[in-house]
Amino acid sequence: DDSDTGKCCGFFHKYGIVDYSFDDEFFGVVDTDGANAQGLAAGTATWVFDIAGHGDIDVSIDMAAIGNFDNEDYFKWTASIDGGQAVDVFVSAVDTSGSHTYTLSDGYTKDFDDPLEVDGVVLENTFRTFTKSLNGLSISPNHGSALTLTLEAKMTSSFEPVAFKNVVISGMAVCGAWGDGCVSASYCCSGVCEGNGKCG
Repeated sequence: DDSDTGKCCGFFHKYGIVDYSFDDEFFGVVDTDGANAQGLAAGTATWVFDIAGHGDIDVSIDMAAIGNFDNEDYFKWTASIDGGQAVDVFVSAVDTSGSHTYTLSDGYTKDFDDPLEVDGVVLENTFRTFTKSLNGLSISPNHGSALTLTLEAKMTSSFEPVAFKNVVISGMAVCGAWGDGCVSASYCCSGVCEGNGKCG
């Protein structure tokens, strides 16, 4: 956690993201190629969301990170609808020419080179919300019944934590008119998706 300067409790407390009072749910990624990683250099996790009857889908995720990251450290969130082609939603990048000052909850600061970024924004050791429209990513199909969201991540050190919370999928309630393209009946106002891939 980030509530300690490291003066009382050792080296590990200089790499915190959440403080002692934090009681919200979150999950993290760290040292995926370590001794306890079962030989996996990168890890993956997948979520499936029911988006039937909705369009203009947005993905929002709160993200945080701290540490001196390496070129091979990364995470990538991808999305697909009804088994279609997956598109990249959020992809991290290491700023190998930069440095960043992180502030712990007691005001103590730590400077690290090579911070982790998303969309050109440095991830802080406090959570920040990132939002992306799937329509803007030209996802195909852009509507359907199920949205599959996948996280792939590789972090090569115990001192390069990344954390996520509040994975939120939002959209507008819509339905397809007669003749609109469809991949499932749930999208069509009539409840009928013809064999030719159009709403009946």
